Amino acid sequence: MIRFFFRFTGMLFIAALIAAFFTNPEKEDFSRMVKERVESELSDQLNNPTLREIAEKSQGFFDTITESLVVRDNYYFFSVFTIDFPTGSFRYLGIYGQIIPLQKENPLEIKAGEQR
Repeated sequence: MIRFFFRFTGMLFIAALIAAFFTNPEKEDFSRMVKERVESELSDQLNNPTLREIAEKSQGFFDTITESLVVRDNYYFFSVFTIDFPTGSFRYLGIYGQIIPLQKENPLEIKAGEQR
């Protein structure tokens, strides 16, 4: 019975590692998540059609900036993404297809009424 338990537990652990390996987010996945969050925040805050049009036309510039600021450390079963801003760095854990902030303050979430 104990042998079965350890064998079953080992198989679950190996299955979890295989799932983590195949769902490890790429740098493009992280950039897409950042872009979606920024677009969501901008659409909530940009009610002016002129400002919205400016934001839509600057997407290519935003993609270039995101590409140069994001660094991915790949550990095969998970990744650590770092965004280097002049005021500091922010780190995120990418595992099982999810992106999780590793610090309390998340620069990708702007609360209503907050100014930066």
